[in-house]
Amino acid sequence: MDDFLMPIARLSLLVFVVSALFGTGATLTLRQILEPLRNVRLVIVSIAVSFLVVPLIAIVITRIHPLEEPLKIGLILLSITAGSEALPKITGIVKGNTGYAVGLMCLQIIVSLVYVPLLISVLLPEVSISHFKLLMKLVLFVLLPLMGGLFLKARHEPAVAKIEHALHKISMVSLVFVFVLLIAAKFAVVLEILHLEVVLAVIVYLVLSFAAGYVLGGPNPDTRMTLAVGSILRSGGIALVAASQAFSDPKVIVMIMSILILMLPVLPAMVWVFRRCSPT
Repeated sequence: MDDFLMPIARLSLLVFVVSALFGTGATLTLRQILEPLRNVRLVIVSIAVSFLVVPLIAIVITRIHPLEEPLKIGLILLSITAGSEALPKITGIVKGNTGYAVGLMCLQIIVSLVYVPLLISVLLPEVSISHFKLLMKLVLFVLLPLMGGLFLKARHEPAVAKIEHALHKISMVSLVFVFVLLIAAKFAVVLEILHLEVVLAVIVYLVLSFAAGYVLGGPNPDTRMTLAVGSILRSGGIALVAASQAFSDPKVIVMIMSILILMLPVLPAMVWVFRRCSPT
């Protein structure tokens, strides 16, 4: 059964990543991306939180509460892959700074492409991978679709309206396929991973990541909330592409999917708590 379902799951994953990133690029303009990044201090803080503080939180948690090796790899790998394509939309829902969210998302994606292959060797020295091959896979499935969407928006904007809805549907359906096929193929692995100690470790990681972004996001409440959301959200697409190319143990991918699922209740809860506690 695994031999039949896993190739379909991997294909569905690539369809999701390409369609989601192409669709994201097709909704943006270069001006939208660059405008929020003129604040140099905010850019430096955003990079530090996204690529130093959040991974450090994951590392500390795995040191304090050691996890099984593939579960540790999954948590650390997801922590270093910033740049969720859902960031601008979710930022709008929680009334954050959507302009900054667009710039932050694109900045995170670009940095992740180079940062992820390099940092895997630093944080996971026991893992042997081809950095060039992984980088090429990320460029092919992440950067090129995003740039393709931007190009289409700039040169053929009328065409964007016709395909944007279809791309959204394709990405959502393929993501559901990934979840269903992985659970069906690796149901025993899912049950093995989702026990109380692992769930609690993941929740602590998510809570601390959100809090770090909020605390370090500067004096503007909207910007703080945006960086907090951008800190707890990670790019499942980049993480899953990297995991599928670099790691053979299915527990790595299942761990990443499990964390993404646990984000769903934790994120709104953290937004509610920090909105209530914020004096401004």
